[in-house]
Amino acid sequence: MAKQSRKKLQAQLDEARKTVIIEQMHHDFASMCASALQRGARAGGDPTVLIIRSGGFGDNLQAAFVAKSVRECFPEAYIALLIRYCGGFSMMIEEHAKRTGTRPVVNNWIETLKTINHQSIADMMKGGFDVVIDTRYVPKAHFADHAIRRNDALLRWKNEADRQWFSDAYLQRLHYEHPLSMGDFARLRKNLLRFQFERLALPYCDKLDMVTPDISEWLKVLKLKPREYVTLAAGAGGGAVRKEYPMNREPVGAGKEGGWNAVLKHVQRKGLTVVQVGKPTEEPMPPSFGVDMRGKVDFPQVLSFVAGARFHVGVEGGLVHFARCFDTPSLVCHGPTGRSVFGYSDNVNKGAEVCLKCFWHCVDWHTKPCPKGYAHCENFPSVDELCEGVDELVHRTSGAPTQKDGDAEWSARWEGATSVDEATAEPEEATERRLAAQLDRLRGRQRKEQKDDVRDDTLEAVRTA
Repeated sequence: MAKQSRKKLQAQLDEARKTVIIEQMHHDFASMCASALQRGARAGGDPTVLIIRSGGFGDNLQAAFVAKSVRECFPEAYIALLIRYCGGFSMMIEEHAKRTGTRPVVNNWIETLKTINHQSIADMMKGGFDVVIDTRYVPKAHFADHAIRRNDALLRWKNEADRQWFSDAYLQRLHYEHPLSMGDFARLRKNLLRFQFERLALPYCDKLDMVTPDISEWLKVLKLKPREYVTLAAGAGGGAVRKEYPMNREPVGAGKEGGWNAVLKHVQRKGLTVVQVGKPTEEPMPPSFGVDMRGKVDFPQVLSFVAGARFHVGVEGGLVHFARCFDTPSLVCHGPTGRSVFGYSDNVNKGAEVCLKCFWHCVDWHTKPCPKGYAHCENFPSVDELCEGVDELVHRTSGAPTQKDGDAEWSARWEGATSVDEATAEPEEATERRLAAQLDRLRGRQRKEQKDDVRDDTLEAVRTA
């Protein structure tokens, strides 16, 4: 009965969340357009910028990196970020800005489930944005004519971005045509994030400050101390089956064997406990290696575990990018997303690049089986290679300072400080309470929006502008 109740609550929560996201998207988009038109009417006014990205947590975080770079160049700019979902990390970034008294990196976060194409970008330009930045792998900045006529700084930015864009016709083809492959990007011979900032003519950025929830009580319950454990993300989540590294020993390409269990056993020999994070659908590690926190904490709390880890171990995915924000080094297992393109130089990146035809060969490349018929990507590293990476990070972090605990006040505001109590409760009951609380919050938000007259006023302002 408990499982059925939990499934019913989850279904209601999903439906309510979709409704809220769609309604909020229309409301926020109308508000932004109205604000953009009003600000654009001022001669020499500050630019209104919309940044677009689709994908998982890592992709969305990288879009926020672009927003921070724009903020540094145009401190007074109105910046909106249109992404698929943010999982609460936007609140953590905003909280840091409030506490430090700095300007928010993003003025308006919009989550959308809709597909964005080039026609959508044109519509957004007509809606009043001075600049629309499409950051989907091969980026392009679109500038409104009226904006560059009144703002010399925008004109200089456009000229430099155009110079970068037209310098290579090959890159223009990548932006507009499919199929793309890892081989296409490997030709660039540079980190993809660095390449994006070069093409946008913006200062490079790969970190964001954010306030993480307090997990000190969790650590007491689990008998862990900061910097005395490592975090593991066995997969990349989001149904990315081609990024899943096997838990047990299995062939990964010709003449190699891979398997997290052998790697985690090597970690255990170093005196470190493993905390598994990630999606509940990912394969669990054996309990003897440490604790499994999948599905027991929310995403901001997962980030707190990553922030306090001695180092992070996992496949190339969102948590690797977040770990960088907390100066937590990572041992990264690269498969279809090659290390030469997606790897950070100060991480330990393992993986071959014997096959470069997989990435982006179709829109749903990551959810389909290997076109060559392999059970696991042949680019994946072997157990021995990953164990060498563990040795390197253990040596590198031997004198690492202890990470300070997360913020208790922020933790209480985020989840009502109930997580530790839930740790000692039955898993089904704890999950049911959490889902019910989230559902109540979403319903309350819907009721408030229905009574709010601001939405009608905003829509009227757009129509009359």
